[in-house]
Amino acid sequence: MRVLFIAGPSPATMFWAPPLANALRNAGHSVVMATTEETTRIAEQMAIPFVTVTDRSLEDLLSTGRDGRPVDFPETVEDSIRFHGSWMARLAAASHDRLRELTDHWRPDVIVGGSQSYAAALLAATLDVPYVRHTWDALEIPESNRYADEELAPELAALGRSALPDPNLVLDVTPPSVSPPTLSPGT
Repeated sequence: MRVLFIAGPSPATMFWAPPLANALRNAGHSVVMATTEETTRIAEQMAIPFVTVTDRSLEDLLSTGRDGRPVDFPETVEDSIRFHGSWMARLAAASHDRLRELTDHWRPDVIVGGSQSYAAALLAATLDVPYVRHTWDALEIPESNRYADEELAPELAALGRSALPDPNLVLDVTPPSVSPPTLSPGT
């Protein structure tokens, strides 16, 4: 089985991947991790085969919209939720073309993405393969998903969708006893 892991643009968004990726490799599966050019050094240290899929930095994703204009820093809680969903969706949009190039040559059977990895959800919808969300902390923000859908409207419309797919499986690092009651429990 081929498993594509999609990490984010900072070390915190990558550290969840090695235990599962190495377990899959040890079981005989083929694993590749997609990440940003900015995190190449971290990816090298993880000893998982990887490919970079965008040169947009974390700072750029946080501060610049897809149209090249500056993004206002959030002032309210609702602004923060929108901000979070939007910048993570900008990462998905910025990496989608290179992810498609990768999958033209190395098609995964399943895609595993971290918390709010909209790139994983978008690619899974594009390829019609299962998508697994593997949380990397207790800070899931499901309210931000609608803003990701707004940011990714052009890509979703091309797929005949109005929203990103829900994961087929959620691997959750947060024990149910401390997970917010508004979240559905994961595995």
